[in-house]
This record gives sequence, C-alpha cells and structure tokens, in this order.
Amino acid sequence: MFELSLVSPDELPLLQAMAVFDAPMAAGMLAELLQLIHLKTSDGGAYSPLRIKQWLGTLHAKKLLQPDPHHGYHLAPGVRMAAMHYARQQGALAAWVRCTREFLTKRQEYRIWSTAGAAFCAREMVFSALLGQYDDVMTWRTRFYGSISRGVLEPAQGFFQCDDGVALFASIDPEISGVLLADLFFGARWRFDDCRRAYEFARTHAEGMYAGNRTLLDQVAWQALLRGDFDHLPRFLQNAEVQAEFECLMAILSGDYELSCELIERDLKAQRAQSGKRKIFVPGVAGMLYTAALLGANQVASLKRAKEQIEEGAKNGPYVAYDLLLPLLPHLLQGVALKPPQSQYAPKHNVDVLFCAIALAWQDLPLEAMMEQDLIRQRGQMQALGYMWLAAEIDVVLHQQCHTELTLPDWHASCQLKPLLHALQQETGWERALTALAQLKSQASSATITGNDVRIAWLLELGRYGNRLSPLEQKRSAKGQWSKGRAVALK
Repeated sequence: MFELSLVSPDELPLLQAMAVFDAPMAAGMLAELLQLIHLKTSDGGAYSPLRIKQWLGTLHAKKLLQPDPHHGYHLAPGVRMAAMHYARQQGALAAWVRCTREFLTKRQEYRIWSTAGAAFCAREMVFSALLGQYDDVMTWRTRFYGSISRGVLEPAQGFFQCDDGVALFASIDPEISGVLLADLFFGARWRFDDCRRAYEFARTHAEGMYAGNRTLLDQVAWQALLRGDFDHLPRFLQNAEVQAEFECLMAILSGDYELSCELIERDLKAQRAQSGKRKIFVPGVAGMLYTAALLGANQVASLKRAKEQIEEGAKNGPYVAYDLLLPLLPHLLQGVALKPPQSQYAPKHNVDVLFCAIALAWQDLPLEAMMEQDLIRQRGQMQALGYMWLAAEIDVVLHQQCHTELTLPDWHASCQLKPLLHALQQETGWERALTALAQLKSQASSATITGNDVRIAWLLELGRYGNRLSPLEQKRSAKGQWSKGRAVALK
C-alpha cells in the first residue's frame, strides 16, 4: 500500500509522473516530462537526469518502484492509483494529464498515420475521463475496441484494484464513469473478469449518480444474475424493456420453459419488426440460456427456433457449444440416431466451457480430461470472484458427469432454481439402443422377400467424444446392389 510518509517532496513528482504516464520510464524521459510541467526540486534546482536516477534508486529501495527489464522502472502494485488520487486531492492531476499529452505530442505519438494499440487507447480513455472530456472518451473508446492488439485490461478495471483507485473513480463525471463501468460489466458477462469492487460500487450508486442510466443498470443487472444476487436484482430493472428481458431469464433459470419460450418469441418478434430481419441470432450468455429453454420445452416450434439459433451460433463463433449441439437437432426433430460431434475442444476461460459440457451431457457423452480440469478450475475461480450462479451450474455438471462431490449442494434449491443441465432429460445410450432394437425387430418380421429387399445395416462411428452405433435402412436394387442407406428414426 502506498504511504506518503515514505516519500520525500522531491520523489513524489516522479511517482505522479510515472502514474499518469502508465508505462515504464527511465531518468531521461522523466527529466523531459518534468521540464514541461516546470517543476523544481526542494532546493530550487532542476530535475536533472542524474538526480532523478538517484531518486529512482531510492524509491526502488523503498519498494515503490520495480526495475523494468527493457526500460528503466515501473511502479509497484498499488502505487499508481494512490499517486494519482493524491494528485487529484492536490488539484494537480489535470495538469499532469495535460503535461503528459504534451510530452507524447513532442514524441509524435499522436501522428495521424500511426496505429495506436489497445494499451495506448485505454490510457487516452483514462486521460479524457479524468479531464471530463466525454466526446474524447467515446472517440478513444471506438479505437480501443477496434484495436487488433487487445489483451489489456478494460480501462475501468485499473481503478478497482485498490481503495485509492475507487475514490479516484468516484471523482469522474458520472456520465463518463457510467460508460466505463458498462463496458467493464459487458465484457465480464463472457470472460469472468474480477468485478467485485466495481459491482459493489455500481450497486451502491445505482439510485444515486447512476439513477436513470439504463445502459449501465442493464449490465449491473447481469452482474447480479451471474452472482446469484437476486435480492438486489429488481433495483436495477428500471425500464420495461429490461424488466421483460430479465423476466424471461429468471423463467429459464427457474425451469419454467413454457413461459420462457413465450417470452422469447415475443422478444424476437419485436426484434424482427424493428430490424426487418427474418432470423435473429441472440449472442452471448443470453443466447445460450435461450437455447437451453427452447430445447428444454422440446416442442416442434421451440426446437425449430433452437435450430436457427444453434446453426447461426455454429457459423458465427466463438461459440464451440453450438457446434457440439448440432448433432442433437436431427435427433430431437426427426428421431434419428445421435452422431458424435466433430468439433475440437480447446482450453477456454469463458462461459462457453460450461455450455460445452452441458451440450455433451445432453448427448450422453463423457467430458474430456482437459474440459474437466477447466471446469474444476473455473468452479473455484467463480466462487472466489463471487459468480455464484455460474459456480453452482459448473458444480452440478461436474457432479453428474465426473462424479465429483458437490461443493454447493443446496444452492439451486435455496434460490428456487433448476440447474440448466436438467433442462433436457435425455435417454441414456443403452435405453435408446433397446428402443431401436425393439422397433427394428418388429419392422424386420413384417418384411417380405421381393426384388427390392430391405435390410438393416449398423454403422459404427468412432468419435472424439465416444462411439456411436446407429441403424441404416438399405434397399437392394434389381442389379443386386445395396443402397448407401438412410438413417432410421429411433422413436
């Protein structure tokens, strides 16, 4: 934790300059930056590279700086936000930001023809936010999300690493901070980002500075759902559109698939009328929850709608779960034998892992060892980060598919919810095989020997997720050759 008592008046500007610049700096760069802000040392002298180098060594000895392998020093964890918050309290932070931008301009970092990376754009979003420049925030936001060099933290996330950062974030214009929070929560719906402090902050100010901010409160509501914070969820549903969305989502989670399908169809009808499109694909977690409800209802109309969603999801990735669900569609719609999925699973750190496991379970297929390990790791992470609904869903899948002990045995019952895994009750493989054999025996006994004999051939498929034995009806032509065969329905 940053302690002002450890820092001399001559050392403090170095920390504040490095905090705003938010990148490793050497003595020469710091001297150039400090000249622009016209700072003098306590004895009235200039910040020369030699003296700065000595102070950097002292700050390193105090564990406030860490050596950078490529360029000078960078700040130790927790120091950046504390230094900027103190500058804000001094009334000097805006000057530091403007000075840093002047420094970057002199270094030609804002050239029109240059391509700014995600880290550069994120820093500019923070600069603009601290200066209260809403339009500039939105300009750099567009460049940040269009950058091909993602992999950096969401701009808001850096503020919520410590108390000083939270206090500094609270000083930003609510219209701007609301945009930054909404972006953070939107990404966290898929990636499981650590948003505990941010969620508590947004929840605290939902009726205050963020009252009426529909975009943000919709994302806060999603955080409440993923965390199982159902007591606070109604506070964030401040308009009819969001209320209808979460009425549907809660119907899905509680296992009322008939009601949820009615609400889904109503929502999709409104989207079709607004967009003019015949097919509507619902992305992200909402789309996967809709798919579970449509399959769980197991009606012709709901299965056809599920088919549209799954096929679009398989085409428009990054959703591996939809690829794994593709073989389930002809089985449910036409009764043909299930075929092993062809998609390859790769390690992931998002909600797709849970739905991949559920897709395999619905087809009576085992989990790969790699997927099982991902789920075990994610279950622990979700509990630690407060995403209790996700942790409980993973817990049920691991218990049924891998026979692990439940770590949250009463969670669904206490919340009056139904695990997604139980949305679709499938027959086991041996039950389907017995049914098929009984049907085929009755068909064979009634067959007569003609010029076009009919026989049943069994197709054995060896797949990544297990083996399948399925019947094909073959016919013999007048030349005595058997056809390739067609799949025989098992129901």
